[in-house]
Amino acid sequence: MKRERDYVVTTPEQVFFHYELAGPVERACAWLVDAGCLIAALIAVGGALSAGGALVLPLAYVASFLIQWGYFVFFEWRWNGATPGKRLLGLRVIQESGVRCTPERLVLRNFLRVVDALPLLYALGGLVSLLTRRGQRIGDLAAGTLVVRVPRPAAPEALAEIRTRHNSLRQDPQARARIRQRLSPREAELVIELALRRELLQGPAKLELFARSAAYLRERLRLAGHERLPDERLVLNVAAVLLEERAL
Repeated sequence: MKRERDYVVTTPEQVFFHYELAGPVERACAWLVDAGCLIAALIAVGGALSAGGALVLPLAYVASFLIQWGYFVFFEWRWNGATPGKRLLGLRVIQESGVRCTPERLVLRNFLRVVDALPLLYALGGLVSLLTRRGQRIGDLAAGTLVVRVPRPAAPEALAEIRTRHNSLRQDPQARARIRQRLSPREAELVIELALRRELLQGPAKLELFARSAAYLRERLRLAGHERLPDERLVLNVAAVLLEERAL
């Protein structure tokens, strides 16, 4: 079976997002880094429990299970699909739909590590990933997830263009507070990504995507005094405020 290198997600508005799939060597290196972190954590916990007397053994078993199973779920949830090893190698986990993984998918994906690890050192999971077109191990297939390379950051001039546009929201403390408080991290991420990728969009699809995004923002934020902003300008202005909040 021929292995794919790129993965394309098509939105209902016929907008295409490209992701570069991670290779087996990168994933193996990321796992080695994570394995080192796990070993260090287990040693540290073992040392801390050494004074526990008769409870040392049961506590050690419980702590070992929680660390080995929870390590990947915790970091992939908190770090947007990346563990320390994946972050070092520039990788992350996403859903097949191209969006951030839900906690439920992360739990399922990592629960099946016990199967992927059979019979030793992820031999089964590694073999399955080599035989699937998108490099998915058993946990990925069950959870509908992919491991991709993190896209290159936007060029500084693209960020500067958004930040320096005339922005009525910037001088409105109430509007800034609403943007900061009412948009979830995932929503903020999508708004910024749309603003940074606007030049890649064309024609009616671009107009429709910005129209829907602006309508959602108007309903979500209730920005009194800014209702007449054009759709694209509203999205760009909100993205600029979000970028400035990140920099603080």
